[in-house]
Amino acid sequence: MRIIAGSFFIFLVLFVAVGVASSRFKKNTVDDYLLAGRSLPYWLMASSAFATNLSGFMFTGLIGVAYLKGVSIIWLALGLFVGQSLAWYKAPELIRGESKRLNVATLPTFLVAENNRDSRLLVVVSGLIILVFLSLYASAQLVAGSKALHVIFGWDYSFGIVLAAMIILIYCFSGGIRASIWTDSVQSVVMFLSMITVATVCLSNIGGPIALMTRLREIDPVLVDFFPNQFEFGILGFFIGWVFNGIGVIGQPHIINRFMAVKSYQQFLLARRLYIPSFFIFLVLTLFVALSCRVLIASTDFDSETAFLRIAILYLPHILTGFALAGLFSSTLSTADSQVLSCSSAITVDIFPNWRRSYVASKISTIFVTFLIMGVALLGNKNVFYLVVVAWAALSAAFVPIVTLRMRRIEVSNTLGLSMIFCGLGTVLLWRYYLKLSGDVYEAFPGICAGFLMFFLSCAYKKVNSLLAEVNHRGLP
Repeated sequence: MRIIAGSFFIFLVLFVAVGVASSRFKKNTVDDYLLAGRSLPYWLMASSAFATNLSGFMFTGLIGVAYLKGVSIIWLALGLFVGQSLAWYKAPELIRGESKRLNVATLPTFLVAENNRDSRLLVVVSGLIILVFLSLYASAQLVAGSKALHVIFGWDYSFGIVLAAMIILIYCFSGGIRASIWTDSVQSVVMFLSMITVATVCLSNIGGPIALMTRLREIDPVLVDFFPNQFEFGILGFFIGWVFNGIGVIGQPHIINRFMAVKSYQQFLLARRLYIPSFFIFLVLTLFVALSCRVLIASTDFDSETAFLRIAILYLPHILTGFALAGLFSSTLSTADSQVLSCSSAITVDIFPNWRRSYVASKISTIFVTFLIMGVALLGNKNVFYLVVVAWAALSAAFVPIVTLRMRRIEVSNTLGLSMIFCGLGTVLLWRYYLKLSGDVYEAFPGICAGFLMFFLSCAYKKVNSLLAEVNHRGLP
């Protein structure tokens, strides 16, 4: 146990040291604190987006669901990949270009129409939505990290939550988004290598994909059913729902900040070539590990979201178990730190604009947000998959339609923008909690569609009014 703890804490010290070291390059300005002076090279942007996007959801949530559902979860993973690939095709460079042209540093200020830059209501409401749902999302990361420490060391969940929160606070406070991005890049390497390590162990103990399928069929034939009939709208509806989950990346404030911070338009081509293959490989490794866990762990009487670490404990030497733990824990830190900073910017730039030029206020809000998400994690739901998918869907439905329009320089009024946000958000909540269809079609799909529908209905209404006015003007019957 000492070897595991030693290996793990070495990596924690490394993460903190990298974050603190980044402060040597900082400037005491709000723009540098929130966007690192818009100076990211492609490899930092891609590796940071990779670590921030994949998060504890992969190591705990996705593995836990795949452990229970079997190979049919491949449709979820394929939908994620297709959606992310579509989102990364043009959106990042368009968002970066528009945000720089408008000189904005946050998602809410990006949404406001160019001819109405002084508008406050849309900005404030968007900032509050980000604060609520991104805090929920960040709390899921702390929960994932606490589960890891509980499984390995038997520590109380609350200790892991507090430890993760304090580590995030140290390096975010030191260097802002630059510290977050630097540590993300180191953490992405640790995440990737730890998943490869565990996947290699699974491969050596099972004997390859064919042997894996055979073993799964022996446990339960349902686990190898690629086309289960349990979905209300069929496997196609399930797949499309998760395609929209992937597209939802352009509605996530903590990832959009990476797009805004990149050095130049040309850097996105290189970043995309690095990010998309890495994302695909990591997805494949994650699914293989998840299905292998179902074969290699005899008992199912445990929290399936801890399967990754249980395999590490059973099959890896202690020093590599500590490494696997560091990979999982770093995945939670890399996402939560970005979300803390996005919530902080929502407070200081969007909700209380008088603080937007105050570097001190940015730091104070970072402290406040860290303690907020720590409290939510201590008191809230302990299911990582549930917390992440709800928060992700809400942010996607609220912001993807308007972000898509704005990056194409299509203006929306305050009233229309708010209508689109609340229509999308309301659809997500209705779909999950009243209709209870989220298990059949992920709620981001109807939520995003509802936001676009509101826009097209508004356009149709204006067109009809314009035609009627023209008719009246000409005096036609």
